[in-house]
Amino acid sequence: MALGAALALAGCAGPPPFANSPLFVDQIDEGRAVLIDAHGQVHRWPAAWLPPDAGEGAWVGGAPDPAFEARVASLRQALARDDDGGDLTLR
Repeated sequence: MALGAALALAGCAGPPPFANSPLFVDQIDEGRAVLIDAHGQVHRWPAAWLPPDAGEGAWVGGAPDPAFEARVASLRQALARDDDGGDLTLR
């Protein structure tokens, strides 16, 4: 389902302010997608609103921002490197 159609079904009067900006699909879990815009804002949408070929790590809604994509890749690598596989603890 296209973004515009999904928003119309949800009762939105128009596209959100970030609709023309690329969104990074950070994760998809239990039918919910977590998207990050170029400003670092997190948005949670029903996964059904995403294009069929969009999965975790994909960009939707426009061309990816190379600088943001590099920051995300760097953060993911750091998180994976520092993950010992155990339970999460807060420091």
